[in-house]
Amino acid sequence: MKYLILIYNNPSSREVWNRLSADERASGLAAYAALNEELERSGELIVTEASRTRR
Repeated sequence: MKYLILIYNNPSSREVWNRLSADERASGLAAYAALNEELERSGELIVTEASRTRR
């Protein structure tokens, strides 16, 4: 069985992110990186891709 994880941001979530301290942002990014590493080590991660849309 395969699953797809999509992470979206929107103006509201971007406002929350912008209010976080540098330490809080670093902690959030570290948790995201740890998830990717865990999925890769287990063989569950098939592909990861980032798409940036500029407005």
